Amino acid sequence: MRGVVVVVSGSRGGSTLLGSLLRRVPGLVHTNAELNPLFALAGLHDGADRRPALEAELLADLGRPHAGPVDDAARQRLALDLAWRLLVQWPDLASACPLPQLLAVTASAAATADRPVGALLAALAELSGRHPALDARRYDLPAEAGDLVAAQAAGRPAPIGPPGAAAVEMAPFVVPGWWTPASAWDLATRTVVLTTPRSAFRLPILRDLFPRARLRVVHLTRNPAASVNGLMDGWRHHGFATAPVPGRLRIAGYSDVVPGGDRWWCFDIPPDWADWADRPLAQVCAHQWAATHAAALDGAAALGLEVHRLPFEALVGPPAQRRPVLDDLAAFLAVDPRALREVAGGELPVVMATAPPRPGRWRAREAELTAALATPEAQTMAERLGCADPTTWT
Repeated sequence: MRGVVVVVSGSRGGSTLLGSLLRRVPGLVHTNAELNPLFALAGLHDGADRRPALEAELLADLGRPHAGPVDDAARQRLALDLAWRLLVQWPDLASACPLPQLLAVTASAAATADRPVGALLAALAELSGRHPALDARRYDLPAEAGDLVAAQAAGRPAPIGPPGAAAVEMAPFVVPGWWTPASAWDLATRTVVLTTPRSAFRLPILRDLFPRARLRVVHLTRNPAASVNGLMDGWRHHGFATAPVPGRLRIAGYSDVVPGGDRWWCFDIPPDWADWADRPLAQVCAHQWAATHAAALDGAAALGLEVHRLPFEALVGPPAQRRPVLDDLAAFLAVDPRALREVAGGELPVVMATAPPRPGRWRAREAELTAALATPEAQTMAERLGCADPTTWT
């Protein structure tokens, strides 16, 4: 690989939306979703086996959305991706459904589906008898899938708490799409875009993973009030549980509210997470926001990486105001600005939302957020990001 762009941000900062838009821009190579499951799988290996495992998973996943008619090759790829995703989303599924049987189920589902979400729901319906924990409501599904999800969920309580005893992919789970694997020529000539908030903590690892690549960073920022409010909503949602922790969490407003909240950490895991295991939720989220952006800024500076700053508010602002922002991003990525304007210049999709988006949603917690963001750490980070003025927060 010769060109790699890492999109870093805080969780609930808009990286999933940006990633979904960039996957539709010709000329770029991506992972099918975020990187985190690949690192989790590599972490299950011991010692020297971890890097080859990560490289193998990454190379197997890199590609771009399938263009043109859906052929047998695309359906076979979807069947493999569905099986892989189901195993990382529901690790206990492996004991209930051996791999040959799982592949038979996903192949059957992919063979007749009009859309990938239909194939997923068909596979879930077939597998739920063997593994009752499977629940379509754990997924980030388009609104048009609502009737099918409701039918599958009839008579079952709403999901709450972590989805299982272990986690590889963080819920809400993604739906794999029609996908074309990257060729050696793609990797040598196109820019690879890696989008996930936790990459802010992994810049040195990524620099080592791609030693000959021109490694650059798109730093996606969002005002602290909206970011921290989104984190608080996510901690209390039935998704976003990252990992069980040693000992017990005593996070007021989370551990005493959410089942499993005394054991499961959500979102990014700063190195000093244990120092925050008994703080109120708003303080934990404010620290997460500041620590993730500090890792991004300091890591990029230490490695001498070129950085392009992209405010989320500009990305989702009025369409007429997006054009210069999109053109600057297109120039940084060396893609056709018209293509980026086409996918990001109009109505934007809603992805991984815990509630319908609206401007100023954070104001419902304004007093709590103002207190949590009054710390020197948060104030310093807001100044570094150019968003210290609360009158500009939307």
